[in-house]
Amino acid sequence: MLSAHGGHLGEVNMKRVMREFFWWPGMAKEVEKFVKGCETCIVLARKGPPQPLSSREIPENPWEVIQIDFLSVPGFGTGEFLVIVDTYSRYLSVVEVKQMDADHTNAALCDVFQRWGLPRVLQSDNGPPFQSSSFVSFWEGKGVKVRKSIPFSPQTNGTVERQNPGITKALSAARLEGSNWRWALNQYVHNRNTLVPHTRLGATPFEMLVGWKFRGTFPSLWGHREQALDRIDLKEKDAEAKLVSKKHADAKRGAKFSEVDVGDMVLVLQQKKSKTDPTYSSEPFTVIARDGSKLIVLSKGGVQYTRHIQDVKKAPVQYNKMDCLAPNDTLPIPESTHSGAQDGLLELPSPSREPATLHNQGTNSRALRMRDTIRPPARFDNKYVYHIYQ
Repeated sequence: MLSAHGGHLGEVNMKRVMREFFWWPGMAKEVEKFVKGCETCIVLARKGPPQPLSSREIPENPWEVIQIDFLSVPGFGTGEFLVIVDTYSRYLSVVEVKQMDADHTNAALCDVFQRWGLPRVLQSDNGPPFQSSSFVSFWEGKGVKVRKSIPFSPQTNGTVERQNPGITKALSAARLEGSNWRWALNQYVHNRNTLVPHTRLGATPFEMLVGWKFRGTFPSLWGHREQALDRIDLKEKDAEAKLVSKKHADAKRGAKFSEVDVGDMVLVLQQKKSKTDPTYSSEPFTVIARDGSKLIVLSKGGVQYTRHIQDVKKAPVQYNKMDCLAPNDTLPIPESTHSGAQDGLLELPSPSREPATLHNQGTNSRALRMRDTIRPPARFDNKYVYHIYQ
């Protein structure tokens, strides 16, 4: 087994090598268990299939749940921009900040919230400005709940993450055209909020936020565009569109539910600095809590980490060659009458390989392999069997 696994060929290739030269009952299952117990193969393995999408319902009202994130674009002013998105209406705000610290972040948010009021929930990633105690205490003191996304899982903060490409493109276009980038950025944000309707819902972010369409520079068209916004219908459309997207994405990505649960020993995905670095950590962690796709794991040193469920893999079980054979999976070795038989080496007889026939109430008979005894493949007839476990 160790020789066939040399070079860490993988499960499929190892089976091919073993079947070329050896056979015994349950050999395929034993090879699978052997490879799954190889710690080197586990830490170097690729990530498993992604988890099925779990879309969130939009909040009951606008400006209740706000997602924030920093976008760094060097060469444009300070190069640091605070991106703010309402998860209900997708209303976008972009503020240039002098420094990425808690004080400047709080000041920028206060400037935006003066126009629309305080939200109920403020969600961010785990960046340094958002992790500081001064940031958390400042907003919790105002009655705003601070919520963090799962580390190394930007899709859990996806509403704001999806705005970054558009903002970057607007800044790049301003540089190519030689125009003022601040004016170009404000124009992009304004047009996106007031003119571009949401693909699935048919309403602009401004309309979803305030309840009426933006009255722009064409007063003669205002009367034709005045319609009451049905928020119940809006929510139903959003849920239906997300369900369709989920089914399509899950089928295309080959999504599969993970079997990791509380109490399991897992290996955690680590950041690779070079192509030869292992994919997973060699240190096993214990899962102590699970909430949907969110896991809390505990290291041997007692440190807790939060990870997405697709960023962990079950730790290998120590391989034991005797565990792979069930009590009844023993190879029947006949008594040899060959006078030249050596100790520990017996000649296998040439069994009759006539197939059994199954008759099923008038149906056509079909050939079946004999199941009364376990026999090696035909190519091993007149070969020898070794007592390797004695």
